[in-house]
This record gives sequence, structure tokens and C-alpha cells, in this order.
Amino acid sequence: MDVSEAILHRRSIRKFLDKQIPLEDIIKIVEAARWAPTAVNRQKTRFIVVTDDDLLKKIANSAKIVFYKQKHAAQAAAMIVVCLDSTAWIEEVGAAIQNMLLQAFAMQIGTCWIGAFDRDFVRTLLKIPHIYKILALILLGYYSENPKPPPRLELGKIAYLNKWRNPILKPEGSILPKSGALSILLTKHLTDTESQLKKSPLAEPKE
Repeated sequence: MDVSEAILHRRSIRKFLDKQIPLEDIIKIVEAARWAPTAVNRQKTRFIVVTDDDLLKKIANSAKIVFYKQKHAAQAAAMIVVCLDSTAWIEEVGAAIQNMLLQAFAMQIGTCWIGAFDRDFVRTLLKIPHIYKILALILLGYYSENPKPPPRLELGKIAYLNKWRNPILKPEGSILPKSGALSILLTKHLTDTESQLKKSPLAEPKE
């Protein structure tokens, strides 16, 4: 798959099918993370793949934003718990996670990056040493929705040429919000019917 196509069409998925993912496919996703850049090639990021149903349920129950429970966490067929040595650079985690998200999408596997969960509980549950920070949960599952692309700020509003506030492209301007919570609320999602799923080049789940 062309990398530009993967970047443009990948979405965060919050509705998953009740279907297991072969372990060899999950390994391929983690392998993509292994090749992300790291400072001085120190390779300080660690990954725990969780496929056990009991562990998945317990971790999903800890995935909350204040009192709001992230119900899609309970639908995931698997999770990847991403940990970082406390002496390493956090930028390495971002690179590794993006590699996994794109690799999974290329394999028709949906993902969702979660940062709101009970880290102390997950640390105890999975016996993670305290030298490691728990940065994120990556949900994995075959998707049953085809979300529309969320609005993005125009390139001229975020990228400058040679000096600050010198747009690399002239912004077109819009009265609709392109960032923040309101922009998300204004983005309508497609329902998960078969015909709508086929609108995305990779949205049809595997048999």
C-alpha cells in the first residue's frame, strides 16, 4: 500500500467486530514499531501484547475519562500496552505507535490509541516494573464502522516557510471549526452497514 494512502485513510476505530486476530498478524504490527527511530538506537520502548479475555476485560474497565467509560475498549480483540524506560525520550513512543497504526491499517485491522486509563492498575495487573512509564493502550480489532475524516487545519495555518507566520501555502479560510472538541462533534460518522464500509478502500473486514 502507498504510504500516503495509509496516512490519509487511517482512522481511530471505536466499533469492533467480535472476531479474533491471528497472533502472527499482531506480531507483524509490533514488528513495525521495532523499526521506528530511537535516540542513539537505545531502543527503550517495550510492548505488552494482551490477548487473554480476562485481562482484556479488566484493562478495559480501567479505561475511563473521569467517569466516562470508554466502552470501545471492551470490544477490542487485543491490546498493546506501550511502555517507555524512564530515561528514554517520549518522542520514540510516538514514532513507534504511528508505525503500528499504519501497519495495522494496511492489514485491514482497526486501531484506537487510548491515553486515559488507570496506569497503576495496569502496572500491577501486568507486573510492569516501575522503571517503565506506561504511555498508552493501542486497541486492535477488525472494524465495523467507517468514520469520516475529521476536519484538519489547512496546511497554511500550521506550516510556515523560512520564518514564523509566513504560510507555506495561502490559507483558504473557513467559518467552520477545524480543530478542538467542536470540530469533532460536527463530524458525522457513517453507520456500520456493509455498503458504507466499502466506501473506504480498506474498510471491508476479513472473513
